[in-house]
Amino acid sequence: GGASRWGAGLRGAGLGGAGLRDADLGDANLGYANLGYADLGGANLRGANLWYANLWGAYLGYADLGDADLGYAFANEFTRWPDGFDPADRGVAVR
Repeated sequence: GGASRWGAGLRGAGLGGAGLRDADLGDANLGYANLGYADLGGANLRGANLWYANLWGAYLGYADLGDADLGYAFANEFTRWPDGFDPADRGVAVR
């Protein structure tokens, strides 16, 4: 895909607890963003940059994480992933 309409505008954004269900965040730059306890159920995150993003307690069920860069993102036991998704295999630090 091309550049996201969100572009760099969400880098480092404070989106903790945000309702982003089914949001189109494909190719978005969410590096260093706080997405703790955000609802990202069904969101399109294909190709998104999630480097160092806070995913503690985030709900990512049914989200499309294809080609998303999750290097150094961090999550906890309350983070919910799409079925069959292995966060450790994608560079997520689960603490």
